[in-house]
Amino acid sequence: MFGALLTAFGDPGTSSRMQAKTLLVIAVGGALLTALGRLIGGPWWLEGVEIFLAVFLSGMLAAYGKAIAGLGSLLTIILVLSLSTQSGPATAPSSAAGFLLGGVILLLFALLFARFQADHSPIRRPRRFWRSRISWRHFWVRC
Repeated sequence: MFGALLTAFGDPGTSSRMQAKTLLVIAVGGALLTALGRLIGGPWWLEGVEIFLAVFLSGMLAAYGKAIAGLGSLLTIILVLSLSTQSGPATAPSSAAGFLLGGVILLLFALLFARFQADHSPIRRPRRFWRSRISWRHFWVRC
């Protein structure tokens, strides 16, 4: 569920192709960072250094644009949360698999509903105003 929740936060709501890329990066990157956080977790002082490095590198991603910086921020949150759980390296593969499963399920639902919504959206045509239409201005000029 955690993978689906944080993957949903990264949904840009744009075209299906961009949405799929973004959600896939968060699902796969989040799974890898969940496993990494479980593997490298240790004493509090070591986790402080690791969190500082993760936030510093995430801040450097702002040079590549707001979208990449947003992805970096979400992935940093995932790493920090996985560092905070003191469960050890034995739970890294199962935690990563659970995160990936939740992210991929959300990705499939998002793409399925995007297709469904795109097929049933009404086409709105602009209203055209004809020149022969009578207005109040014509009424007052003729009186």
